[in-house]
Amino acid sequence: MTTDFALCQLDTISAFWLFNVTTGDAYGLNLTSHMILAHCDGRHSVDDILGLLAERYPGEDRADLMRDVLDFLAAVEAEKGVRFTPGALVLEGHK
Repeated sequence: MTTDFALCQLDTISAFWLFNVTTGDAYGLNLTSHMILAHCDGRHSVDDILGLLAERYPGEDRADLMRDVLDFLAAVEAEKGVRFTPGALVLEGHK
């Protein structure tokens, strides 16, 4: 069974959500986590996402950013049932 997910911004004050369309569950996201998931579209690699985060957080160590991104993606997979396709990141079931 495929689980569908939708990323949404409900207002203009940085309230972001990941909705599981199958179960109706919703998960609140901060701006950084939304930015990461929004770029899991098959056109962006982890390096692309790291570049965006490095621009947003100048002075942060790139190795730390890489670890944070990979840890976040692993946690989302484990805890929320989201799956990513290797290579160019694709949030499977994303609408």
